[in-house]
Amino acid sequence: MPDSPARTSAVTRVRVALLVVATLTVTGCGLRLETPPPEPPVPDAAETVRQRTVADAVALQDLAGGTEHPDPAVQLVLDAVAEASAAHVDALGGVYDPGTDPVGPEPSTGVPDTSPTPTAGRQDGDAAGGGGGGTADGETSADETVEVLVDALAETSATATADADAVEDGTVARVLAAVATSRLLLGERLAVADGAPAEGADRAEPWPATAPAVLPEGVTETDVLPLVTAEDLAGQAWEVVAARREGDARAVAAERAVVHRERARAWAEATEVAGTGLDPRRAGYALPPGLLSGEEPAATEDLATLETGLADAYATLVARAAPTQRTPLLAASADATAAAASLTGRLPTFPGMPELAG
Repeated sequence: MPDSPARTSAVTRVRVALLVVATLTVTGCGLRLETPPPEPPVPDAAETVRQRTVADAVALQDLAGGTEHPDPAVQLVLDAVAEASAAHVDALGGVYDPGTDPVGPEPSTGVPDTSPTPTAGRQDGDAAGGGGGGTADGETSADETVEVLVDALAETSATATADADAVEDGTVARVLAAVATSRLLLGERLAVADGAPAEGADRAEPWPATAPAVLPEGVTETDVLPLVTAEDLAGQAWEVVAARREGDARAVAAERAVVHRERARAWAEATEVAGTGLDPRRAGYALPPGLLSGEEPAATEDLATLETGLADAYATLVARAAPTQRTPLLAASADATAAAASLTGRLPTFPGMPELAG
């Protein structure tokens, strides 16, 4: 019995399919080579910010790590910049590697070319590193590199601060805030070590950090009321310190007390509890024992602990606040971190993020 047309058609299709499979098996390597590679994924806004912050950190690390300075005090800060920048890279997830772009993202405009220029025949403590400027031989001197690095730290700190305020992801914003504050304080410390006036060494005036007239979107009254108490307590602590000091030191402590008292008042007004039974401010607070005794170094450490606690609290709220609403929180966290650093001399790698300390 002859095959039906339908069966003949089915057999033909099977034979064609087998022929295609056989052809692909023989020539598959050639076909794969002719297929274009997949396009790398296009990063979203948060990934773009992450890449830029990482690229800046790598550039700062290279610039600081590639510089040898004859002054041990300056070299100490250079080492701190390199170490902090490396830690920032790790915390942000490392350098972007799509597999097709060996160069990676460019750093922001705040970081110059960071390729170090070795100094041939270096003598008597002379050194060179990447950055702008040059010696008579066309090489960059260590002093010139330090100047470039101070500027780069300030500019990349400003970039990270702006990104922290704008990025959608609150967790990313908190990390960016820590990186921005670290860079800012390292830049100040490096400038002072290099001979600049120590304007921030005993800071009384804060960065612009007044409480807004209304609470930032995403931040609740419950979030802010503990800040009112903490700021008011810190104000009293600085008043106690001012009473024990003399001259300029007394004036600095008194001004710092006013900063905290005013912030407490402003946040109480923003939450609309000022002057009501819900206002958490009190006439007096139980101060830490070191502050009560006035014995050093316990008193200074207790004062720094209060400032650090405020920095951590503000940084926590950075993660909760909506984009473009974080400026007062960012500034207050940075200011409290700077105050603590001026008391102890310690610069945290991740200000406001105690879980990353150590």
